[in-house]
Amino acid sequence: MNELDNEARILELYRAVPTDKVCILFDDDESKRIYESVALKIENWIDNSAKNSPSPDYLNPTESIMMEIMRVNDTNSEANRRETELQKELADSGIMDLFPNVNVATCIPNVHNQSYDSYINSFVNAVEKHNSKINKYKENHPDINKVVFFICDESEAYYECQERTRQGFRGRLHIWFGDKSFMCILKKAKVDAVIWYTPYKVLERDGIDFPEVVVINPSMIDESALIAYNNGYMLDAAQVKRKI
Repeated sequence: MNELDNEARILELYRAVPTDKVCILFDDDESKRIYESVALKIENWIDNSAKNSPSPDYLNPTESIMMEIMRVNDTNSEANRRETELQKELADSGIMDLFPNVNVATCIPNVHNQSYDSYINSFVNAVEKHNSKINKYKENHPDINKVVFFICDESEAYYECQERTRQGFRGRLHIWFGDKSFMCILKKAKVDAVIWYTPYKVLERDGIDFPEVVVINPSMIDESALIAYNNGYMLDAAQVKRKI
């Protein structure tokens, strides 16, 4: 069981991110207000994620904000589905009860199923799916004016390696909040802000300090300033070898 399967837990982890790990991308006041509302004004938010509740997932009538939470990752969906099935079979068998300190079991050995293409597909599908429902959200809650997308991004960090040598420092680091493939999708989103939470993009071994939370005003995205990465050269950090 992944702790990120629980939306309340996702928000709990997000709220524990220190402010020096938060980036308000365009330094605009509206994004700052929304970040502070979700992170700090917990008492204003109502969990609306029950099965029969009219979407989206969270409501803040006090500040007239509603928020939908979505998850994206960089794994092959079929391999990920099979692993989830195997984890459930293990849990149902009672075997995992013998190992109470183990939270997650990886059931498919020696298979590296992360990829940049899977990452893009997951991201695009999630954002476009929820973007298509925004009019419904507003119909469900006509007294609430602002809409926020909260993206829980479970992918790893990536590098663009210019040669297929897997020598990461011959290329460039992937800046996901500057990536044209992702940001152009967000620019189309009919929302007031996007909170992009990335708990697993950790690059401490490379001495790189990235934000864990990026808050974006989609209307301020400048497509001419975005980076076009070469899909064929993208490797996640686990595959990149370091020079000694």
